[in-house]
Amino acid sequence: MFLSGQRVYLRAFEERDIPRWQQWFNDSEVTAEMEKGFYPNTVESQKQFWENMYNDRSNLQLAIVSVEDDKVVGSIGLHQISFIHGTADISILIGEKAYWRQGLAKEAMGLIIEHAFNKLNLHKLTGGMYSSNEGSKRLFEAMGFRKEGELREQVKVRGEYISVLKYGLTAYEWMSRRGGR
Repeated sequence: MFLSGQRVYLRAFEERDIPRWQQWFNDSEVTAEMEKGFYPNTVESQKQFWENMYNDRSNLQLAIVSVEDDKVVGSIGLHQISFIHGTADISILIGEKAYWRQGLAKEAMGLIIEHAFNKLNLHKLTGGMYSSNEGSKRLFEAMGFRKEGELREQVKVRGEYISVLKYGLTAYEWMSRRGGR
């Protein structure tokens, strides 16, 4: 375990996780509201992605694991980490559909935000999503992220151009929500 919560813990991905991870990105329902799924994902391409992530200190990619059954259910990461500017971009995916809408993403997000601000000493986290991704919007807003921008008609989804939303959260905002901890 790298970071632990009550219902999930976050750990490094292991080579044995790659086939499952790869399957998520080939599932059109899982990738319907994200920048994945346009090209087939192979175990080899996912393995290459995994190897590149672990050799790049500007990225931290972790597996989300259910405490109840010790099953890898998703992925969460900090990307484009800049220690000069104190910023990073956050990504999250619950790939196992049986675990959707159970609050696991919210707990995992809280764990990585705490790590980003308290351990990595970052100042600000950003994230983005398709404007049609209601689940991500609710999650980011529930975690205190505020909408900072909109890239109008940026992506084509199901034959229609839609916007990409950009959200941000500062360490001060996070700490204020947490009672100054």
